[in-house]
Amino acid sequence: MSAHSPANLLAAPSVVDGFTRMPLAAFWAAHRPPASLYLPGPSGEPPKLLCKRGYELRDEHLQELSSRGMRALYVANSELAEVSAALLDALDAIAENARVEPHERVAIVQLAEAPAFDVTLRLIHCGKAVAAAQRIGQRLADLLIGESVDAPALFASLQHDDRASIRATNGAVYGLVLAKRLGLVDADNAAEFAVGALLRDLGERLIPPQIVNKPTRLTPADRTLLESHPTRGYAELRQSSDLTQAQLMIVYQHHEHVDGGGYPVAIIEQEIHPWAQAIAVADAFEGLTGRRAWRDALDVPTALAQLIAGADRQFNREMVACWQQALMTSPR
Repeated sequence: MSAHSPANLLAAPSVVDGFTRMPLAAFWAAHRPPASLYLPGPSGEPPKLLCKRGYELRDEHLQELSSRGMRALYVANSELAEVSAALLDALDAIAENARVEPHERVAIVQLAEAPAFDVTLRLIHCGKAVAAAQRIGQRLADLLIGESVDAPALFASLQHDDRASIRATNGAVYGLVLAKRLGLVDADNAAEFAVGALLRDLGERLIPPQIVNKPTRLTPADRTLLESHPTRGYAELRQSSDLTQAQLMIVYQHHEHVDGGGYPVAIIEQEIHPWAQAIAVADAFEGLTGRRAWRDALDVPTALAQLIAGADRQFNREMVACWQQALMTSPR
């Protein structure tokens, strides 16, 4: 591991109930956030109030916090929608601010888009979810393809809770980084890839949430129903959108295994689209390092060990090795 990839970037992500962690860099262009801001509390304790809603965070305040090693502040989830809306309005200014690192820009886009994207991912008709994915996918592609991004820092900056929007964007972000390193995408098709990745689990909204989020072991009937989500999403998007065949294959094949042991069709590696193989790795990593109803998030080394154990059975070995290399090195 390089000196620029400290072990704490690869630790199990911290998720604080009732609060959302926000990169300090977001406030370089949004000095007066519509929410109270909180400092991280000691281990096991809730965040501590820093300033009340409407207080202006001047550059000298941000510089002092940064000099103390502070990289994020917390916002109460009850105020998150307003903060996200303010961030959406400031995204262009944030993107142009040289003090905001590429990985921080990605994390800010995730936060800005999350509340509205979550709403679209629950709607009966998929049109608004597709439109949101196209907008977000283009933003992510612009940020991740044109610049060198530090993957460990990116991982540490993202959210890791169980919201559908967070799971969707994390998998798409990891997939884009991996696909770029593998030469599977470039500036011309990265957004296409990202949109398919963002919509990969759209079929899950058609399955009862008590099964999708069940905290105990699934019954055979539960598992059969859950494993129908790629087929459901594929069929709906094929009929109701103008997604390309490659995008549809991400949705349909991202749970297939290279040894033929996956679902929904149990095809083998040569029949699985390369984009779907890359997203299979990214999606599994996202699932392992995100907090779920039935377990806490895993740290990066533990999650990578599980991916490596699944190489040549569940995953393409080259892709697992490439993702491991991305996370254990830094471009700076």
